[in-house]
Amino acid sequence: MCTRIFWNDNQVAKTVTRCMDWAVSDEPELWFVPRGMSRDGGAEQSPHTWVSSYSSVVLSMWGLGTSDGLNEKGLAAHALYLNPEPGMWAGADTRASVSIALWVQYVLDNFATVAEVVAAIDDVRISSKVLRGQDLGVHIAIEDASGDSAIIEPIGGELVVHHGPEFRVMANSPTMDAQLANLARYKPFGETCHCPATSAHPTALFVPATFCTTFLNPRTCSRLSRACFS
Repeated sequence: MCTRIFWNDNQVAKTVTRCMDWAVSDEPELWFVPRGMSRDGGAEQSPHTWVSSYSSVVLSMWGLGTSDGLNEKGLAAHALYLNPEPGMWAGADTRASVSIALWVQYVLDNFATVAEVVAAIDDVRISSKVLRGQDLGVHIAIEDASGDSAIIEPIGGELVVHHGPEFRVMANSPTMDAQLANLARYKPFGETCHCPATSAHPTALFVPATFCTTFLNPRTCSRLSRACFS
């Protein structure tokens, strides 16, 4: 399952990684998107238009949109799969709309920091769009050069934001609230369950990924790993 990990207390450089565990190839291409480029949100109703303020280097998915990227200000964004649920996306309103396929690119084109993205979270409506015959759910993780981070998820017609440098891990479904509740079942994050070592379920990946980002210090990682997994 797709997982994003942000190592933001690294004294050398802020480092992020994600895996793309998709059932078929996402046919990625590496694109350079210049500043000053006229863009269209690709939505089926009232598409938002803008001119990119920042250049970016991005990975495309199926040639239809952007799944990951980094802009010239050091803001990065990543789209991961979230199970589609009825009513997860806001219905049509007075706002212009950006398709889920262009959500990441919209962020990279227009903002320099995580705080700026969060402040403008309701300026446009993010809308679902059938891509290659699939109705996809999407949530995004963003991080910037300062180490700030946010997870943004469509829940019940609203974009729910978890904002702060502590939100360093995101996986696929379920939502962040459910992932954090599950995390609290495991030691050393709350109760006494042993960390799952092997599983393809996103909740089982979220736990060890969080463990690794919490205890990356090599002096403590081996000792705590034995305590967690044994």
